[in-house]
Amino acid sequence: MEIGYIGYSKDLSHPADRRRIAIWNSIPGNRINTESPLEGEMLLLSNAANLGFWIKKSHKPVVLDLVDAYLASTPNFFVDFLRNLLRTFSGTSNFKWLTYTRHLKYACTNSDAIIVASDEQRNLLAKYNSKIFVIQDDHSEIDVNLQVNGDLPHARVDSKWIYWDGFGFTLKHFEHISKQLDLFLSKNDWQLKLITNVDFPRWGNRFGKVRSEDLISKWFPTSRNRVQIIPWSVENVLQYSSLASFSIVPIDVDDLFAKYKSENKLLAMIHLNLPVLFSNTPAYSRIARDASLSGLVEKPTDWLFSLEEFSTNIHRRQNDESNGRIYINNNHTLEILIRKWQIMISEIVES
Repeated sequence: MEIGYIGYSKDLSHPADRRRIAIWNSIPGNRINTESPLEGEMLLLSNAANLGFWIKKSHKPVVLDLVDAYLASTPNFFVDFLRNLLRTFSGTSNFKWLTYTRHLKYACTNSDAIIVASDEQRNLLAKYNSKIFVIQDDHSEIDVNLQVNGDLPHARVDSKWIYWDGFGFTLKHFEHISKQLDLFLSKNDWQLKLITNVDFPRWGNRFGKVRSEDLISKWFPTSRNRVQIIPWSVENVLQYSSLASFSIVPIDVDDLFAKYKSENKLLAMIHLNLPVLFSNTPAYSRIARDASLSGLVEKPTDWLFSLEEFSTNIHRRQNDESNGRIYINNNHTLEILIRKWQIMISEIVES
């Protein structure tokens, strides 16, 4: 089966494509058409698409793949207007919508179905569309690379490293815990390894420039020399995660867009066989409960205490690592994700 796709990259190399619909190409007989997307039996739109334009242009079923909770909050008019303006300049919206929220609501209401990445996101969008499917990111590239490298040994007993990886623009979630983390690192002689972009756009994912080093210098004045920025690559992810004692995933829960992010980042850390300390978001707390993980940091003010407890309790970290792997094997394998895509596409095309 061939489906058309408007994504972040024509060759599906962008992480937002590679971890999502690229999985469809792994099934014999299937093809993703990014050159002439209207020729497919279905049109799939990522958030990099001009949603309203393609919905009107397509005569086939249209499905939105919205992995972030864009409609979790209502930004003020000025911010919403600027967001739409930037997207218009980049070709992913149109001036006529005035605000990007209006554009998104139109797309959600007029598409044949929506894919989200968590149960919580499904609940948020239920009022806009009756057909919503939950499909998480595919992290099998981590599993494959770990197998090829023979499961790189973890020096967790002796290591005093904390690991994190992600896009540069998500570094902002370290700011609200930076004082506690800065104190922990300097007081206990630990290091923080950040696998991310050396620099990244300031606005709209396209304009301006932010240096990651500048943020670290600002947020970690005492422990600056204990925080290292390492360019993101699969090789660096594997190398540095294998040397870490544990990872952290801080989320600023006052940011509703971030608060309603899916469990994708947490699952990625678990795929790396890492114990994780993570913020108390709806998706993360659900995984903590279902997988019996102890790394949930209940309140933003609890990070220093949680870091000190987690870093000194090897048994607790080993138990979380084991429970996390069991959860992945039961709920988040490549085969399970392929089946979810098959069910969604079959239902939409055949309906």
